[in-house]
Amino acid sequence: MSSNVDVLLEYYRKKLGITLEQEQQTLQRLADEQEANPDSLTNANKNIVSLQQENAMLVLEMIQKEAQLMEAKKIHADLTVALIMKGVL
Repeated sequence: MSSNVDVLLEYYRKKLGITLEQEQQTLQRLADEQEANPDSLTNANKNIVSLQQENAMLVLEMIQKEAQLMEAKKIHADLTVALIMKGVL
């Protein structure tokens, strides 16, 4: 199951233009900041959670848009078939 999720995440990262490397660099930067200032552990964790939530929201938005596009294509195909059957096309 985990591999399916990873494949989906990678697919939508590509669609959004977010590379895994960019995500890892951001997480590494936050980890470096945390190491430099151990008192900011809570803030770094909040930043990581915030980034993960933002990425999840972007992925969900892309999934919703993909579903809308698929629905629109289905409606277009249904209308095309109906017009062909009526002899309009």
